[in-house]
Amino acid sequence: MPNKECIFKCLDRIFVNFPFQSLFPNIEVEHLMRIGSDHAPLLMSCGEEAMQFVKPFKFLNFWTKHETFMEVVRQNWMVDFTIYPFLSFNQKLKMVKLALSKWSKLTFGDIFKQLTIREDVVKIKEILFEEAPTVENRTILQQAQA
Repeated sequence: MPNKECIFKCLDRIFVNFPFQSLFPNIEVEHLMRIGSDHAPLLMSCGEEAMQFVKPFKFLNFWTKHETFMEVVRQNWMVDFTIYPFLSFNQKLKMVKLALSKWSKLTFGDIFKQLTIREDVVKIKEILFEEAPTVENRTILQQAQA
């Protein structure tokens, strides 16, 4: 018997009108992971091909706590470019960016893939909680979200 305190219904919806649906006949809606709310963000895909783009560099603050971080930056910053100062600065930034990207992959693995896996685990726990909204399943869901 479900606990009355654990009522959990999927009420999040997207509404479109007929002209919109005619314009985008391949609409798909995905319920994303709930974070800090009992509402799931919705991702609506209209079936259009996404443009290919270069993945932007993301500096991750936790890198700075690793013992080899400063050495990677130092080695790649000390490269001497005998060109204009601003171009030299730009080249050094590029060198450090490439080195940190490779270093992060070797040191921490693919953290974005790990994050995706953990998000999938949370989605599974959400589904289990929706099917059986007990205090125990709510605790399991909250642990997965944490």
